[in-house]
Amino acid sequence: MGADNEVKSNTFDECVHPTVDAVLATVVSAPYAISSSLTIEPAPGHTMGHALMHLESEGMFAYFSGDAFHRPVQLARPELHLPGCGDLATTIVTRQDLVRRALDEGAFLFPAHFPAPHDGHLSVDGGEVRLVPGGAPDAGHEQVAAGFRKAD
Repeated sequence: MGADNEVKSNTFDECVHPTVDAVLATVVSAPYAISSSLTIEPAPGHTMGHALMHLESEGMFAYFSGDAFHRPVQLARPELHLPGCGDLATTIVTRQDLVRRALDEGAFLFPAHFPAPHDGHLSVDGGEVRLVPGGAPDAGHEQVAAGFRKAD
């Protein structure tokens, strides 16, 4: 882990270790299918073994992105670093990939750390990716993934 992670060195002991000790955890390697519609996928960069969950059901998609993003601005500026990221270069690639996939699929995004309303769809507005809160894509803004901008 990177130096930034040392600030929260007790996180594993406080959150993960008790779950493992209580035999309430199953350790798996990603990708891993929990069911036919829910998979755990690698999302490298934040910490060793970081993963996300991808839900696909009846033609709809959702990503539970864990710690891939900590603030909405990172959707448009994936290079912004906040403490706790072990490998920024890899995190940037993970963020870019997740944004492209969510835009391509019109997927719901459920980041672990965003302020309320916590979830929504992505859209591109003036060349910037943004989170449109709530249950349906924002019809007023075109969703495009190629370079996060409209084609000229």
